[in-house]
Amino acid sequence: MLEKAKLTEEEFTTIFSLLFSKISVVSDVAIESKMEEAKQIMDKIDTDDTPFIALALAVENDGIWSDDTHFEQQTRIKVWKTVVLLNLLKEM
Repeated sequence: MLEKAKLTEEEFTTIFSLLFSKISVVSDVAIESKMEEAKQIMDKIDTDDTPFIALALAVENDGIWSDDTHFEQQTRIKVWKTVVLLNLLKEM
């Protein structure tokens, strides 16, 4: 990851510490409550990705972090590519 992101070990540690400080645990109940809506969104795209969309629908967020092109085919949840996030974090 360091090579791909062109980061020093110190930059990598700082960025990932910042990211992990923002991670929350979400209950199965909250995710399950959004599964039907997520299925409707992902049904014709990739049903394996349905739980990720359900999670994103269940909590307030700024999108999901993924390089999976299937997510780009839906329009409900913003998708952040790794390279975009790394560039944003470098600007901080």
